[in-house]
Amino acid sequence: MLYRILKVLLGIGTRLYYREIRVTNKERLIQSGPTIIIANHPNTMLDAWIIARLSKRPIYYMAKGTFFSSRIKRWFLRGLGMIPVNRFEDAKTSGISNQAAFEECYQLLERGESLLIFPEGNSTLERQLRELRPGAARIALEAEVRNGGELGVQILPIGIIYVEGDKFRSSALLRIGELIDPMEYYEKYREKQSDTGRELTAIFRERLEGLLVNSSSKEQDDLVDSIVKIVEGDVLFRGAHGVEQRVDLIKLIHNKLNAVYLSEPWRLSEIEQLVSKINWQIETLGVDPKFLSAKLKRGIVFRQSVLIIAEFTIGFPVFVLGFVHNVFPFQVTSLIMPKLVKVAEYYAPIAILLGIVLYPLTYTSFLIAAHYLFDFSWWMLIIYFLLMPISGMMAFYFLKFLRQVSYKWKYLFLLRGKKNLLARLIADKTELGETFFG
Repeated sequence: MLYRILKVLLGIGTRLYYREIRVTNKERLIQSGPTIIIANHPNTMLDAWIIARLSKRPIYYMAKGTFFSSRIKRWFLRGLGMIPVNRFEDAKTSGISNQAAFEECYQLLERGESLLIFPEGNSTLERQLRELRPGAARIALEAEVRNGGELGVQILPIGIIYVEGDKFRSSALLRIGELIDPMEYYEKYREKQSDTGRELTAIFRERLEGLLVNSSSKEQDDLVDSIVKIVEGDVLFRGAHGVEQRVDLIKLIHNKLNAVYLSEPWRLSEIEQLVSKINWQIETLGVDPKFLSAKLKRGIVFRQSVLIIAEFTIGFPVFVLGFVHNVFPFQVTSLIMPKLVKVAEYYAPIAILLGIVLYPLTYTSFLIAAHYLFDFSWWMLIIYFLLMPISGMMAFYFLKFLRQVSYKWKYLFLLRGKKNLLARLIADKTELGETFFG
């Protein structure tokens, strides 16, 4: 019961935090039989929550023992299906036995359950697949050995890719790979356990790399993200849209940079200098790079601005409603998070947990006030409750839309007052685009 309640709450929180969560090959997700899901691990607890949303049955997963440092944490995390295990690099948590953790994994598979394992063993918000540990392979093979090769364990790889995964209303893409049958290594494992475990882990790495972007370093990730923000308005991929198109663009740029590194390594510094120059120009002029290739006409922007003013006038009460009822939890979360979280990969899950607490408390306070001050009936309270989050999201997007209109107006003013500087920026942006797509 606790698992289902937490799954619903975290599912709602995750879906509100991310604008888009796209899944490819969802039909490959197994809904019965002993299954080990292996995935990369960029975003701590959030990776497990997103995968759990896809499954109709409970998913159990291994988590580092340091999370289970108190009774309350153990109750909460156990309710989410977490199995505590002490990692080599962490201080051992009392009351946690790795032998007991592996035994629990074997028993779960023998009951036909689904087990999620992150073979990287730790979490970093980057696109580089780190070294994989052999634990997942050994659990799969050992479970089969315990059952005479008759258990039928299946291994499902999932690649998780975030686009600015720590930011509110960003996106995530999950790519589900083809099943891996551990029975191909069963006889080898019975003879050479350690070697066979590493061999199967190498297969895991190969399959996961085929689902991911595969950057070589955090520095390369940062460079690619800067390039994407500059050129993304100019590139379209047939058949792809949303976060899938963004990831295809990221992968294309990664591949191009890798090719340049192998054939013309001296050009990397030239690309980095050009990107830095463009970013400096964008920041100095205060423009959005998406508009630099667009043919904006004064009449079009003027008509859009008139329409925005009309919409703002008509929708102002809704905007005020959303702002008033959501500004407190939003601002409190914004103030607390920098003090509470020091690393990017913990930002989104902690923010979601805070939101699950703060937003319902805030809405409940308003409902109580409305009931006693204005004597709202039950159906009026329901409508009022529904309007608070809906109007809050509308206020968020309305402010975002106004910001885009301001960029368009600024661009038109630059065309009149700083036409030469703008032309230089457009030329540099075109040069960068030709480097990757020319």
